[in-house]
Amino acid sequence: MQVCKAWKTLLSDKYFWKMYIQRHFDLGIKSDLSNEGPMAEWSRPGDTDNTTSGVDNSWYCYFSEDGEKDDIYVMRPFPSMWNCRVVHPYGLDPFSGDVRSLQGLCRCLEILTYTRSEASRLGMLSGNQCSANEGLDEICAVIFPWDKKELPTPLELVDGVFHFHPEINEYYSSNPRENKLHFHIPRNEHNIDDSDVDYDEDDEDHDTDEKPCLNSIFGMDFPHQDEQWKYEDSRKFYEWLQPIMYPSVDIFVGDQKFNPVAIFMLAQLAPGWVGGALTAATWT
Repeated sequence: MQVCKAWKTLLSDKYFWKMYIQRHFDLGIKSDLSNEGPMAEWSRPGDTDNTTSGVDNSWYCYFSEDGEKDDIYVMRPFPSMWNCRVVHPYGLDPFSGDVRSLQGLCRCLEILTYTRSEASRLGMLSGNQCSANEGLDEICAVIFPWDKKELPTPLELVDGVFHFHPEINEYYSSNPRENKLHFHIPRNEHNIDDSDVDYDEDDEDHDTDEKPCLNSIFGMDFPHQDEQWKYEDSRKFYEWLQPIMYPSVDIFVGDQKFNPVAIFMLAQLAPGWVGGALTAATWT
């Protein structure tokens, strides 16, 4: 009983959780975003010349008058990223909350760093499957403090959490998901007869509004013949992620205002914290 009481006391101590988080996650601010997918793109100056957009991986701005480049941006202040590769609002002090907040933060970081790592290992990209994205975009992990019972509305996200440009603030849409998101595995074309992995015959044909799926953000790669392990590992990842992103909301920001647009897939990951995926999509 004395041991249990000692552990209970330790786990109720804010200093313990602060030290634990610092030991297991690098929360230094990442200074180089050049290899961080859409974060790298949106952090650069916007382009107003349609003939040169994308040459230097810049984003294209539709709201600048007469092609003026003065004061065009996506978000300001621009979000930061910890060295553990999790995006968060600029200036966030992760240790400012109480013990419950730090316990939740620890759980969130475990989820998000694993999500980011597995999505990268499995070659998952936005645009691979079930998406109107005309390109392929990396998937970033994102987190922010949130004390409300309901998930954030689009306006709360774009104007209260991440501060998108005023011209962008009114151009958003959202899809709340009250049920668990579907997922599907494509046919194993290299090893159909011997594969132990199930696949969906209609994985390319289902209605994403009637049957929303994780694949719309976490688009599965189509493995080469020497990467057959990706079929089973992708299924395990989807099965792990499915209950975490439930309930969830997809928020699309910036249609007709900038390209590529921002896409959030968010869920309540722990008490006091909302997080999930942040990616992009090119719509023309």
